[in-house]
Amino acid sequence: VEDYKKLYPGDTEYRKRIYIAAGDALYNNGKADAAERLYKEYLEKDNDKDVLNALISLQVNEKKYGELGQSLDKQDKSVDNTYLKAVAATGVGNYSEAEGYYNEVLNSIQNDESSSMYAKVKSNQIRNYFLWEKYDSVISEGEKYIAREDIQDRDEIIEKIALSYYRSDNPEKSREYFSKLLSNPATAEDTKFQIAESYLAEKNYDKAKEIYDGVYATSESEK
Repeated sequence: VEDYKKLYPGDTEYRKRIYIAAGDALYNNGKADAAERLYKEYLEKDNDKDVLNALISLQVNEKKYGELGQSLDKQDKSVDNTYLKAVAATGVGNYSEAEGYYNEVLNSIQNDESSSMYAKVKSNQIRNYFLWEKYDSVISEGEKYIAREDIQDRDEIIEKIALSYYRSDNPEKSREYFSKLLSNPATAEDTKFQIAESYLAEKNYDKAKEIYDGVYATSESEK
C-alpha cells in the first residue's frame, strides 16, 4: 500500500480494491488495528460504502462498539444499520438507547416473524434486558422466544431466564430452567453448581451440599 501511494498518488480506479485487499490481509494475519487504520485512512478522502462496510464488520467482530456507533452514523439508514446500532449501544452500556433501536427494527419487520432477522433481534434484545437487569422482561420475552423452533441460541437464553428467576428470588423456577440444560455435557457441571446455589438460597443445605460434593468429585476426577 505504501508503494502504491507513492507510485500512483492520483489513482482512483484501483484504490478501493487495493485498500480492501490489504485490509483483509492485515485482519486475517491478526493485525486488526492496522486494518482499521487503513480503512479509516481511505474513508478520510472517500466515503465509500464497501470500505465502510469492511470497517463496520471489523468493529463488530472486534467488539469495538464505541467506534462502531460512529461508523454506523456515516452509513445510510437501514434495518441492518439500526440493528447494529442497537448492538453497539448494548456494548457500551446504553441499554435504554439499545432498546429503542431494537424496537425500531422489530416494528420494521413485525409482519415477518419467521425471518432469521427477527430471531436474531429478539435474542439480542433479551441479552440487553439481562445486562440492564430488567429480569421480568428477560423472563417474559425469553419464555416466548425459546418456544420458537428457528433459534440456535436456546441454551444461552434458557440460562438467562434461569438466572433472572434466581435474581428475582424465585429459586424454584430458576432450578426448573437450569434443569433443562443438564443434557449439555459441555456445561452440565456449571449447571449443577447453579442448581446447588438455588437450594442454598432456599436454605436446603443438605441438598445443596450433596450437589456441591458431586461437582467437586467430578472436577477432581478430571485433573
